[in-house]
Amino acid sequence: MRTVGRRGLTRWGFTLVELLVVIGIIAVLVAILLPVLGGARKRARQVKCLNSIRQLGIANQIYMSDYQDWNIPYGWGWTQYTPPEPPMAVPNPPANGPRVTWPGLYPLAKFFNASNPGNGLFPAGAICPDANYAWTYSPSYNETNGYNVSMSYGMNTTQLDTGWPAAGDINSGNAGPPTYFACWARQRVVAPAEKIQFVDAIGSVWTGATPPCMTRYFLPGWGEYYYDDPTGANTKSNTVCYRHSNGANVLFFDGHAEWLTHAALDYDQTDPSTSVNLRQWEPKAQ
Repeated sequence: MRTVGRRGLTRWGFTLVELLVVIGIIAVLVAILLPVLGGARKRARQVKCLNSIRQLGIANQIYMSDYQDWNIPYGWGWTQYTPPEPPMAVPNPPANGPRVTWPGLYPLAKFFNASNPGNGLFPAGAICPDANYAWTYSPSYNETNGYNVSMSYGMNTTQLDTGWPAAGDINSGNAGPPTYFACWARQRVVAPAEKIQFVDAIGSVWTGATPPCMTRYFLPGWGEYYYDDPTGANTKSNTVCYRHSNGANVLFFDGHAEWLTHAALDYDQTDPSTSVNLRQWEPKAQ
């Protein structure tokens, strides 16, 4: 606004009302833009997670080419449970040990350039940015040591016989004693483009859990936690985590990855309306 001073000089300035109007407009614009920017950051984290889980698919393809068409195994060997788990009988014949699961797979850790292959700690680039507990579970986790990948992604072990001890059954993906190698061969996976291999989760997941792994994330007290008491009685593991806009990123056995909603993933055998989702969790035919 232009004004004329006492000496006839032209002066420029704003009245208080004009300043308040400008501040109000800026406040309105900020209020509009903040949710947009927040949504963009959220989407960026989802895309980064999708890329990380897609890298797991690439690692699996390389693993199959090196190991005679076997997918990344869920686990091998055998270790007796310790309290508070119930006691287990030592298998006969004696099993190989100690028990190792997929996060401890040496070729997988080397693919992600983990600094200490075999301990299940992977670099930040292999971890979902929204997997909160993967970043905070232990004070020793950092970019040098790595982060717990099993608190970022979980393997789908539905129909995969992971019981220890168990008789060997190649149709159930179990080599039996003494190795107890639990894994799907490529030819055993029916419709690989439609069957889930990895998913946003804490721990490995399957359809037979009680309550179901696919619904725990929404139940009171469940979520991004591993153990909430020292006895492990209220374990929060084996949980599909819907971290991204009420959905989760999923890797299929053919190597492609995509984001799916909770409604597209949830399977609860007590809820017939979710039965349509069962097939994608079953790597082989019934």
